[in-house]
Amino acid sequence: MCLFTESVHGVYGLKNYHKPIAENKDVAKYVMMMSSAAASLKADVVGALMRYSDYAFLWEKDRQEAVQVCNLSPSLVFLHNDM
Repeated sequence: MCLFTESVHGVYGLKNYHKPIAENKDVAKYVMMMSSAAASLKADVVGALMRYSDYAFLWEKDRQEAVQVCNLSPSLVFLHNDM
């Protein structure tokens, strides 16, 4: 976080507040709390990503191309109705 400050000569410069904020004990405590919360959710997030990995072709390739491929290949319901 930087704020503009006026120097002795009337020229504006940047004052950097990163170090005092990073060294603040409350900020450090909240960073640790958020890190542990993120670590505890990691397994759930990985599980959700694995569930949707079958559909990865939708976001890895061009969406329009993927939808056309899906429209060209018959679904199981359609094949079952033809039997």
